[in-house]
Amino acid sequence: MKTSPVTRIAKKPYEIDYGKYSSSDAPVRSRILLIMPRLVNKVGEGYQFPLGIAYISSSLKKAGFQVTTVNLNHTEENSRDILERLIRQNDIGIVATGGISIQFNSIQEIAKQAKSIDSSIITIIGGGLITAEPKVAMEALEYADYGVIGEGEETICELIYSLEKKQDLSAVDGIIFKSGGALTQTRPRAEIMNLDALPWPDYDGFDLDKYLELPPPDVNNLGEERLAFILGSRSCPYSCTFCFHTIGKKYRKRSMQSISDEIEYLVAKYNVKFLFMADELFGVDNTRVREFCELMRRLNLPWRGSFRVDEIDRDIVEMLKKGKCAIIGLGLESADNRILKSMRKKITIEQIENALKIIYEANIPFSGNFIFGDIEETVETATNTFNWWLAHPEYNINMWMVISYPGSYLYQYACENNLIKDRVDYLKKGCPAVNVSRLNREELNWLIRNILEMPAKKASNVIDTQLIHTDRATNRMTVSGKCAKCGAANIWEGIKPFISVSIPCSKCAQKHNTPTPLPIENSIIHAVEKLLEKHHKIGIWGITFHSTSILGNHAIFSDPDIVLIDNSSYKQMMTINEKPVHDPSVINDKNLTVIVVFYPNSFQQVEAMIHSTYPTVRHIIDVCDLIHAPG
Repeated sequence: MKTSPVTRIAKKPYEIDYGKYSSSDAPVRSRILLIMPRLVNKVGEGYQFPLGIAYISSSLKKAGFQVTTVNLNHTEENSRDILERLIRQNDIGIVATGGISIQFNSIQEIAKQAKSIDSSIITIIGGGLITAEPKVAMEALEYADYGVIGEGEETICELIYSLEKKQDLSAVDGIIFKSGGALTQTRPRAEIMNLDALPWPDYDGFDLDKYLELPPPDVNNLGEERLAFILGSRSCPYSCTFCFHTIGKKYRKRSMQSISDEIEYLVAKYNVKFLFMADELFGVDNTRVREFCELMRRLNLPWRGSFRVDEIDRDIVEMLKKGKCAIIGLGLESADNRILKSMRKKITIEQIENALKIIYEANIPFSGNFIFGDIEETVETATNTFNWWLAHPEYNINMWMVISYPGSYLYQYACENNLIKDRVDYLKKGCPAVNVSRLNREELNWLIRNILEMPAKKASNVIDTQLIHTDRATNRMTVSGKCAKCGAANIWEGIKPFISVSIPCSKCAQKHNTPTPLPIENSIIHAVEKLLEKHHKIGIWGITFHSTSILGNHAIFSDPDIVLIDNSSYKQMMTINEKPVHDPSVINDKNLTVIVVFYPNSFQQVEAMIHSTYPTVRHIIDVCDLIHAPG
């Protein structure tokens, strides 16, 4: 598709004047349907509440537009039926949605459904999906008319106002649109400097009251009920190679008074009991952190925030502990200084060791990961990180392969070096991992096997695990066990099986791997046997720490009619039970009609991808549903 060049320079920073959009001399004001995409596998599960689209909604409403909102995560109704009903009932002319790159298939489906209901409907897409690679995303999103690049609060108001007035859209900063078979991208919109001027997210419009009744999202050891997300700043002052700042390059922060007012509103109106500060980096200014801790202590409200290890000392940790900080998020990434330098982390392993020791001794849970496969990764650097990890089992740090997400430096590197050959195809496939490192195929196989198998062997796993209860409606389990550090008896409630988050000891905060009790494993094995008996051959999609353990330890998975699948080129280099891991194209090659997905937290995205790419697949099954399978 042809593209028009960007020729103009962005304006200076501005303040949003919502009033200029509040009236229009157009014959009929646009009626807008704003859709929060489905993020859950089934209604009743927890998820991370997306603040971006809620900010867009409140801005549109403040500007006087007629907005209908729907959160697809809270209804059993088929999404197309929901859209058709709302479009017909409300005489909708514009459908808008958005999200991040890995949600491509879900967002594409919303736009496709809207156009199938009424081809004259205007579709607008925003979020990181568009911002990271506007032209690639719009080429892939064949049913999208307009894309909003970067912060969308004013952009979407100006775009819709200009559509109503039939004005020149090339004058609207921060958009991309299709016109006459070509793509036109306008100049960038200046970043919003005064975040206090923005209205708070449209919590009512997207059913925050219903959201807070759900189990907590499976992220960063969060196990608290009535958990809400809030943004205190935008962007980040650092530029790590694997990151992409979806809402601007310049770090900006709200005033503490604005944050305090919103939190007190959430507590008073919604009875919020736990707060997740969703800032890319919260701990930038110690004075600000101190003020926040005083606020949270006054409200008696536990919270989680993200910090850098080079900012951690005993005084700060003591301040956080007194200030009700329940979980400290840290960016660790590697135990080798060469890799940390290559990632542009601007930290060292010595600073990591110091921070973790202080936090651990203070008995505060923390979250942090090691991510392998950086551009400079070698067997030596990976071995150094593995050895450090083995020497410190008490920290229970998760290990992953790095992903080259669109918009990041790694993504640009992968494209420039022909490691990502087709950007549109890469987006449609869910941004699978590609090898940007110095490791050859054999070395990568060694690396991935260590990442997947080492956690099962370490000493800090739960002792004497017992399954107490499983909840069919939410696919959650209640598990008991003893802490490997202090020996204290624990009961962990609301745990989702097969996810790679840690559970903390209630006494000493020691982190443990989420266990898979034997009855759960046996239930999976029995269900797979029944599936194989009925359908003769099945695919297993998702090579993870949990699935590797099960697949490698049970004879049923050596059956030649069970095919292992993963869209990561890394994992396609592995063999498990002497069986290869295949590219998803094997679904067509072997005429597979049944796929069991071992990615519970990403099931919605994998399901949408399979539906769009392999329509002959009739049954796509969340592995958690096999726990309750009949027979």
